[in-house]
Amino acid sequence: MRRPIRNYFSRREQWRLFALIMGLGLVVVVMREASKEENWYWITGESAQMRGGSRRDYDTAYQPTLPTRRSDALTIKPISPPTEDIDGGYFPGVIAKHLEKVEDNRTHQHPEEAAAWFNLWQVLKESESRFIDPASIGPITFGELFEQPDIFRGKLVSITGIARRAEYVSAAKSNPASIEGYYRLILRLRGGPNRPVFLYTLQVPEFFPLGESIEAPVEATAFFYKNWLYQANNFSWIGPVLLAKNIRWEPTAKAPQPITLALGVTLAISLALASVAIAWWLIRQSNQIIKNPEKMRSAYRSPADIDPETVDKAAREHLQELESGNLQHD
Repeated sequence: MRRPIRNYFSRREQWRLFALIMGLGLVVVVMREASKEENWYWITGESAQMRGGSRRDYDTAYQPTLPTRRSDALTIKPISPPTEDIDGGYFPGVIAKHLEKVEDNRTHQHPEEAAAWFNLWQVLKESESRFIDPASIGPITFGELFEQPDIFRGKLVSITGIARRAEYVSAAKSNPASIEGYYRLILRLRGGPNRPVFLYTLQVPEFFPLGESIEAPVEATAFFYKNWLYQANNFSWIGPVLLAKNIRWEPTAKAPQPITLALGVTLAISLALASVAIAWWLIRQSNQIIKNPEKMRSAYRSPADIDPETVDKAAREHLQELESGNLQHD
């Protein structure tokens, strides 16, 4: 048995189409939200801040007191001390004697450290980047700088991170390096904890953003100077300080904002309202056709250049001819 043709102007069919459209929209929204990792943390009890759970965190708060040393404590010394490089592994021009006066976990306000500070700046100023970059000992992590400052002090290292703040700072007048100032960047190293690293650089690329709230991926080959003591939120903290000649940065197109749960719900509601409006309009149109069939007929009138009487006369004559022909055959 042949199925009847569906009447898409009926309310039943219109609600059926409406349900199909809403179901498809709901499936799309659910698929987008299900593809986000953070929406599944409620199952495991994790949170968005634990995505880097494998990253080790470091307590960079300044500890003003050290544990007392007991008189009966046993000190273990290595049988053979580690060997040292003859030249110390420093870049040409770095004076190792100046670095010996640099102490960690304190500020820059110490005259005995000024010689090492400006010696590194003078080396960076007088050296070309094509010689500085190959001299790096390689990529370095936050933990290596924080826990082993004596090993990396005065050495060229490679860092990669996201700059969160950038500003220009004037240098001391009549300094030995004859520099007017430098840029100070506060960044977070890639793959490291959410702890600040202070990167000073003589130059920044053109159009590099400056301000207190930026997000610029940068790379640099820099001298590690010390772990600096700084103040933040009424507390004292410790952070690595590095000195560079310049940084590598390329402006990137602004990434589209991800669709959040609130935005997804808003889109779903908007789609539902639009579907309801379309369904209501179709139902209203079908009701008008059913209630007013004369309007439907009036829409199909004969053209103005055709005389209805002529058409009716021609039709009657044609019918008479057919009738006379049938009689003759009979």
